[in-house]
Amino acid sequence: MNVTVFVGGKSLFTAQGAPEAAAGFYGLATHSDGALAGWYEAPAPRVEEVLRPQANGAFMPHNLLLGARVITLHFYYVATSLNDGVASHQRVMSVANQKIRLVVLDDDGQYYHVRGYISQQPVIKRLGPLTWAYTLIITCADPLKYAGVGFDDLLDFSEFEHLGGRWGAAIEGGLLFPLFDQAYHDLVASTRGPTARFTDAGYTNALAPHNRGNLAVWPILEADGPLYWAEWAHNGRAIRYEGHISSGQSVRVDSRTGRVYVGEGEVSTAHLTKDEFFQLEPGDNTVTFSASDSTNWRVRWLASWT
Repeated sequence: MNVTVFVGGKSLFTAQGAPEAAAGFYGLATHSDGALAGWYEAPAPRVEEVLRPQANGAFMPHNLLLGARVITLHFYYVATSLNDGVASHQRVMSVANQKIRLVVLDDDGQYYHVRGYISQQPVIKRLGPLTWAYTLIITCADPLKYAGVGFDDLLDFSEFEHLGGRWGAAIEGGLLFPLFDQAYHDLVASTRGPTARFTDAGYTNALAPHNRGNLAVWPILEADGPLYWAEWAHNGRAIRYEGHISSGQSVRVDSRTGRVYVGEGEVSTAHLTKDEFFQLEPGDNTVTFSASDSTNWRVRWLASWT
């Protein structure tokens, strides 16, 4: 297991889960010493209560949510000199008033990340002439562990899983050519004579994203122009965008924040004539699509765990 602390998009240090090595090495404490306490445990639930005087007891939970995740990070540093040790203190202590991204290469070989801040005074202990131990208490308001190393650019979707397809505005289409000496067939029953129909194959109005996490996630929905409207639906809920999208541009709906983007710019949510935002449940899901014109469309999502 390796743990990297990012501040402002830059790696500050990486604590490695390996035996103590040469000088200049950040090492992660052992699991028995609580190297990353709070990482594997699900956060305590947060209860929204509603008065129910007709039931036994004054209150019943109306909604169960997850509280903040609190992580205790124990690690040490082997300095090359006393001056190097002081520089290490300054480097680690610089996170005290910063928002941080914690990236963990877990024992399963996969990367996960969370975001948080240092919520208690950091602790430094001297273990030897040139060895110091550190303890950081990190509170993550968003308690979920997300797949990948994370990102700081809101338009960076490299960590997202995605599926894409092409949708055709017409159920039937193509060209009809007259043929001779061919028996009638149901596919050409609407024509007066035997014909062959050539159509654009590969159209799809449904994608099946698989959420490999253990929690429902909010997808990002996209469609390419030129379009005048586009609609995505899942489990009886629909999101519909109405507005002109030029060729070469895409419309993007972030169902977690409710924001809408055309190209790289944000536009008014008044373009959403339907805003029944939906989530992708753990496992298999089906998202359907329709639009004013034939177009390419996509569903992006970021798996998450408790």
